Amino acid sequence: MIIFITGIGFTLIPAAIASFHFKLNKNAALVSFLSGTIYILILLITNNLIPELSIASIVVAAISLLLFQLFTEKKNANK
Repeated sequence: MIIFITGIGFTLIPAAIASFHFKLNKNAALVSFLSGTIYILILLITNNLIPELSIASIVVAAISLLLFQLFTEKKNANK
């Protein structure tokens, strides 16, 4: 259970840190959290919830935050 909670905690870190430095799209932060949470749930369902993989949720959340933020910025720039 501790590993699950740690994984969810690491999912929040990219959006929290980025929000201090950039104006984030609220949907990008939501997608970041959801992707990290889904990653942790997949680990739990497949019985692969180990600390090393749980902490990797920070990478999953950061990549999805970056991609979604860039996608929404380009979409808004074209308008």
